[in-house]
Amino acid sequence: MQPNIQYKRQKVMKKRVTKRLYTACVACFLITGGWPVSTSAQPRDWENPAVLGFNKLPYHATLQLPSKWKECQEILSLDG
Repeated sequence: MQPNIQYKRQKVMKKRVTKRLYTACVACFLITGGWPVSTSAQPRDWENPAVLGFNKLPYHATLQLPSKWKECQEILSLDG
């Protein structure tokens, strides 16, 4: 008889814990206001197709063309 009573107690305790956990989850859901709903009319940046780049630098040249080497004042020839 003893193991049967112990099994019933474990089953009842499991139901109580499950019920309390479910109640706590529902309470948190209601306190926080339910599902997060976006109230802004504009889409976020990653959803907006008009935004091509955010915090991007403009293009700049890092190399000079070989034909412009003699005209450039910043290039110094080490050939002598």
